[in-house]
Amino acid sequence: MRFKLLKLIFTIINLKHTLQQSSGSTPDTSTVNLENTINCGSNKCVANAGICVNFAQSNCTCINEYTTFPNTSIIKCNYEKKKQQTAFFLELFVSYGSGHFYLNNVQFAIPKFLFWFIGYYLFIVLRVIFKQKEDEDPNKNTFATISIVLGFIFLILMLIWQIVDLVFMGLNEYTDGNNIEVLSWSK
Repeated sequence: MRFKLLKLIFTIINLKHTLQQSSGSTPDTSTVNLENTINCGSNKCVANAGICVNFAQSNCTCINEYTTFPNTSIIKCNYEKKKQQTAFFLELFVSYGSGHFYLNNVQFAIPKFLFWFIGYYLFIVLRVIFKQKEDEDPNKNTFATISIVLGFIFLILMLIWQIVDLVFMGLNEYTDGNNIEVLSWSK
């Protein structure tokens, strides 16, 4: 069982790393196709992501869906912002921290995933253990009662955490893993 849990954790970490590479969250100027850039003074704007407003001052203005990351990059508008509605609906329908994984907020995603996973696992194991003890001595219902109370407390904690996350994602209070503002669904 420990092997399966470790394998699952490594799979999640590998998935996060793959998502970062494919979403451009760790941009590298060497991976940007220079044929797809526009000269803007001493900087370059990524075509269809930025507009060179003032060539003399190297002022590249990004369209709403893009920003420059890192700020010191000579290639401007190289980072596509994450979308609030995608994060919100992932968290609403899939849960388990999936909205945070999408935003690359592993500091929230991994603990939330582990809390849900371990919580469900413990609840099922406790239920089986208490059911076996109850079968051994049917006059003692204390084990079943403890199991139900622990399960209920765990359920309430998970629901509170889920509601808080949904409210924060709905109000666009989270940034992505690179501390870049998430693209609001109202824009």
